[in-house]
Amino acid sequence: MIRVTVIGGEGVAASICAMACLQGHTVRRLRFTGEGRRDAIHCQLPNGTTFRAKIEDVPGDAERALRGADVVFVCVRHDEVDAVLQRIAPYLSPSALIGGVPGFGSFGVLARRRLPNNTVFGLQRIPFVVREFAFDRDLRIGGIRRQTFVGAIPNDRSQVLAALTGKTLGVPTVAVSHYFNIELSPSNSFLNPVRIYSLFANPAADELPTSTTEFFADWDARSSLLLLEIDAELQNVCRKVPRDTSFVSPILFQYEASDPAVLTQRIRSLGALHGRPVPLCTTAAGVAPDTGTSYFREDFDFGLRGFREISRLVEVDCDLTNRILAWRDTLGHAKGAAQQAANGHPMDAFNNIEDLARDLD
Repeated sequence: MIRVTVIGGEGVAASICAMACLQGHTVRRLRFTGEGRRDAIHCQLPNGTTFRAKIEDVPGDAERALRGADVVFVCVRHDEVDAVLQRIAPYLSPSALIGGVPGFGSFGVLARRRLPNNTVFGLQRIPFVVREFAFDRDLRIGGIRRQTFVGAIPNDRSQVLAALTGKTLGVPTVAVSHYFNIELSPSNSFLNPVRIYSLFANPAADELPTSTTEFFADWDARSSLLLLEIDAELQNVCRKVPRDTSFVSPILFQYEASDPAVLTQRIRSLGALHGRPVPLCTTAAGVAPDTGTSYFREDFDFGLRGFREISRLVEVDCDLTNRILAWRDTLGHAKGAAQQAANGHPMDAFNNIEDLARDLD
């Protein structure tokens, strides 16, 4: 039996709690936001099976939540990771294993900085697709990935951490060759900014999204072409990184698609992701993207900006990435994000790619 602590109060954290309980492990949940306490999560799996996951809910008490923990899953937004790591550092045993779900968005860099005595690991993607969750209601998992990829720092512990993750969450887990394969994950940091840029940057007036436009179910050809363009930039960067990045799969391979048209259909048919609206708001000038959502706070401002910093370090020009981020900056920042932008990005600290590689080794 593994003693698991899950940090976070949203759907990702709840899914990790529930699935770890289902495997027979003891689970504590640590939250730094929100009120109330709930010591059980009622969960429904994609096949309709339901179960009750008993947890120890420990809001705000890091010392109690982390006491005796074997593995800690950090499931908070990228812009919250650094503050959370600082808060938990005094209470962590050096033997505790600290994992980011997901592990990109500079999680590895920040964890090495704040927790130098702990083994760090990260998941390349979130293993469970959460369809419905609210603190006072049930959790519904709409999809479970066929396999989960895990990287560790130090790198020689990746196999051990992959086995532990599989045992903890009950999912097939594969160790990647280096943490760069986690940091450069071809997922939310690229997919979501491309989609929003495609919808809002210079569209015709009759092509603007509406409140009924879905993020994935209404995916279009323009979004696919831009996704393939930014994927080419990602692959160019990977070729210049001085570590193995063979687990950063090209987009067409990832979606088992032969061309842009098939890619569009594949993404539109992801049933587990249906029901997700495009993040928009109505202003005096018309419809605009909602910059207060996690799509901006995480995917634009941490994920994609981090990729741009890595491209700078390997001296690869990424024209589309630069255009997307330049457009994003014209939109301004939501409350709280302006200070984050002023503070810079964690990747700014590195002067060359080898320094970053050694930090992630």
